[in-house]
Amino acid sequence: MDGVAEGITTTAAVWDQARKLNLEMPITQRIYQVLYCDATVEDAIAEILGACYKHELAGKRWKLFSFQGKRGRSL
Repeated sequence: MDGVAEGITTTAAVWDQARKLNLEMPITQRIYQVLYCDATVEDAIAEILGACYKHELAGKRWKLFSFQGKRGRSL
């Protein structure tokens, strides 16, 4: 390749941050493995397509609509 491939260094930075924050990022993980761990593209695609994924908010306790008013009432 004659130019700079976009995203190579970004992939490493994102993967490192995801591990620090304990985030599941399966596609980023597979791309990282292809770029830095000698995984094959074919194996990465098979793993991504064959995996059972859950919604990104599964298991989280999101209280998006539980803001408290001045008297302690929910709005």
